[in-house]
Amino acid sequence: MRTHQHILASLSLLAVSGGGAGAAHAVGTRASTSLAFTAPLLRTVDVVDATHGWVARDTILTTTDSGVTWRQQYPSAAPALTIRPTVPRAPTAPVGPMHSLDMVSSDTGWLVTTHHVYVTHDGGTVWTPVLSVRGRAIAATAFLTASTGWIATGTLTAPVAHILHTTDAGATWTTAPATLPPIVFLSFPDPRDGWALASPQGLSGPQQAVDLFRSTDGGYTWTRVSARGLPLGGIKTGFIFQSARRGYLAVMSYAQRPIVLWRTGDGGETWSAASFPPYTWRQPAIASAQAPFLFPSGVVVPVTQRSALAPRAVEATETWRVALRPTTSSTWRLGQAVTFRTSAAADLAIPTSFISLEDGWAATPRGLLCTTDGGRQWRSISATPLVTQARQLEFVTSSIGWAVLHNGRVTKTTDGGRTWREQTSPPISRLWSRLALKVGAVTR
Repeated sequence: MRTHQHILASLSLLAVSGGGAGAAHAVGTRASTSLAFTAPLLRTVDVVDATHGWVARDTILTTTDSGVTWRQQYPSAAPALTIRPTVPRAPTAPVGPMHSLDMVSSDTGWLVTTHHVYVTHDGGTVWTPVLSVRGRAIAATAFLTASTGWIATGTLTAPVAHILHTTDAGATWTTAPATLPPIVFLSFPDPRDGWALASPQGLSGPQQAVDLFRSTDGGYTWTRVSARGLPLGGIKTGFIFQSARRGYLAVMSYAQRPIVLWRTGDGGETWSAASFPPYTWRQPAIASAQAPFLFPSGVVVPVTQRSALAPRAVEATETWRVALRPTTSSTWRLGQAVTFRTSAAADLAIPTSFISLEDGWAATPRGLLCTTDGGRQWRSISATPLVTQARQLEFVTSSIGWAVLHNGRVTKTTDGGRTWREQTSPPISRLWSRLALKVGAVTR
């Protein structure tokens, strides 16, 4: 019985192409496979309800999950295919816990959940799925431009990581042939030079042993770096390279005199502690740095300190500020301290975003703060929960920015953070029965 015949009038299956079973072909020196169906081939379409459907002519494909995955039924069984639906003129909502948001312009950006990668080209109104990772989770990401990015995936049962790379905004992905230990951070300052920080043993109390790997061919091959001086102590909280030689590692430390930032000037071969100005640590304390913001004119590092906690304490005192070092100087300058009470179980990191050495925002429990002088002074500009509950801030201009909330929602501002609007829409699975579906490339 055809209970959803009205779908057929609007359903447009244009093409299915990409990495399924099929003839292998070479792209440069890297082999890949493809399975291509032209538009005339998929001539017959039949949908019986909101989740089950078939397309057929010489080949029959079936779906049981609203078109997210397809399985070949005829002429012979083939591996299941995952497609990327693009829904024209309709907003979509990413599904699953948010991993990261990386906007490269006012219109274009990447959003990553545990198992999916999405791209927007209209400032976040429409998020198009470009990759679905089945049986694994996305552990680390690095996005360089609107078209170029890398992700590292892994599983809890297998202590290995796979690195995938795209140069066409997610239309196709190349998988590196070698596997690495579980990766916690990726960084690519340019299309060829990249670093992966791996944590084979995970956390061990206040310590986290790490291994460093480097690629010089865009993430296709990797070699281990000696990384002399890289600290064992402390939990690694941020990792970024500014060039092929200069990089930074942020750490959360429980030491008596915490060192929260390490740097390298030789591509990761050797590391040394960054020397902040004299800092009055409340003893004992937990101190943490976040990944630095890197600009041609200098470096900005958010730094947080939390007071010692009494047994069963539910609240703690937290002091947050930024450390700044201009390129023309060899010394660091500490900005205005912002102190507040917070939950003892709250994340130590304060969501922060800088678009220059002077202009930045921070989502604190006291509200959204803004600076225009490199953190010397901060002023409150908003107290709406649409930003105070943020787990990540991402500004691209002095007016336009986004916040990812702890509940996974994404909010946007177009007036520098004074007002915020939640970007919500129906989940993509519901769009199957109401909207035209353009089928793009296929990935396994």
